[in-house]
Amino acid sequence: PNFSKGTLLKARLTQLKLRLWRFIRTRQIQINKSQLDGWTIDYTVPPPTTKVSKGTPPQTSGPAQKPQSPSLPLQVDFLKLSSGQVSYHDAASKLKIKLGKIELKANNIHLEKPFPFSLSFVYALEGKSPISGKLDFKGNINIAQGDLSAMSLELESAILEAMGRQVGGRWRE
Repeated sequence: PNFSKGTLLKARLTQLKLRLWRFIRTRQIQINKSQLDGWTIDYTVPPPTTKVSKGTPPQTSGPAQKPQSPSLPLQVDFLKLSSGQVSYHDAASKLKIKLGKIELKANNIHLEKPFPFSLSFVYALEGKSPISGKLDFKGNINIAQGDLSAMSLELESAILEAMGRQVGGRWRE
């Protein structure tokens, strides 16, 4: 992102239909429809800078505690991200990854129970061994009460196209 210009995400169309009265009455967030079309994210990791530090590094006391995820009553009836692009560039390693034609659809999104989704995109990894292809996924996601570290994924189907070949299958935990 170009934070100096205030840019993280560009989009041709952004649409959010929120049930405002329900939020006012019950403090539950219910979104009827959320759509993002023609969106682009460009992320560049700058090369590391060398700094001479003075003094001793700060001491930590004990193991780090895992932050608690807030319980948020959230429901999204329909989510669609279409015609998306993500570019990632690591200046130090010269790694470049581009994802394009990103299409994500999900219905009945809840933090309390699994919900169905489909995701597809084309990819290109540039570098010493460039590779490109396409990935298609279809399945269910369980966000586990908003705790992303406990998120689970159940794929009904996954198709990978690369180097003129296609591989598909099912995977369940």
